[in-house]
Parts: sequence; structure tokens; C-alpha cells
Amino acid sequence: MFEHPEVWLEGRLWSLRNTFAVSMNPSKSGSPVLRLLDDVYSVARLDYRGVLSTTGWGTPVYGVLEAPTDFSITTVLLYVALSVLTVRALLPRRWRRRRSARDVAIAMAGLFAIFTVVVGAVGELGEQSRFRTAVDPLVTTTVVALAWLAITERRRRVQSQAMTVGE
Repeated sequence: MFEHPEVWLEGRLWSLRNTFAVSMNPSKSGSPVLRLLDDVYSVARLDYRGVLSTTGWGTPVYGVLEAPTDFSITTVLLYVALSVLTVRALLPRRWRRRRSARDVAIAMAGLFAIFTVVVGAVGELGEQSRFRTAVDPLVTTTVVALAWLAITERRRRVQSQAMTVGE
């Protein structure tokens, strides 16, 4: 790490890319149902076609890995959104007022997701994908639920203002 920081950083960036990689195996499945679901999900995930490569890693013993894969732009955006919401929920000015259950839930979900990604990218070099089956639904449902709550609260506010003006 200290002798060749650029190689260390390259490995961590590879691992981070691997975090958001999506298997292409379902699209090659013999099951028409699985292929259809993968086609639908790939639109929802905003899949971006790319390659995971170990070129330049200096490991000719194992050969060079050139694995075509999809990367989920939606998943990246959800993780970024939850990270921003987590930082916002943890800001000291937010804690001066009474803590809401929403702030605590955001902090717990966000710190869990951030910890998983950071530890996976820095320490495990791509091994964190096995945790995505638990973390991705948590991130997705948290962000979607918060968006839904924000929309419904905004509608309620607009309706109450309209009723007040109409009286």
C-alpha cells in the first residue's frame, strides 16, 4: 500500500465497481420467466454495460480476468442518496432538536450500507457482493419509503394551505 499506492487504489476502485456489478447470467438462462424478469429489472436498474478486468494486476499465474458485466446506475444513485440522507440525519444541528424515529432509522440503515461498502472495497476486495442480498433491499426500501413520505407530506401541506386559503 505504501510502496505502490496507485496499485492499492486501483484495486480498491475495482472492488468498488464490483460492488455495483450485476450478474449477466440471468439473461442467458434457459428459463423464459427469469430472462423476462432480468429484462424488466435491467430497465429499472438502468444497467450500464462494462467490463471487470484485472489487467495490470501483476498476477499472470491466474491469467487476466476480462468479465463483461452490467453495472446498476440506479443502485449507485440509491446508495449515494442514502449516504447524503445519513450525513444530513447525523449533522449536529439535526440532533439538537428532539430525535425523530425517522432520523434514527435513516442513520441506522445508512451507516449499515456505508460500512458494508467501505469495508468491502477497502478490506475485502470485492467480497462484499455476498452481502448485497441483504443490503440492497434495505437501501432501496429506505430511500423509496423516504421519498414516498416526503411526497405525501408535501401533498398534505399543499392541501392544507389550499383549504386555508379557500375558507
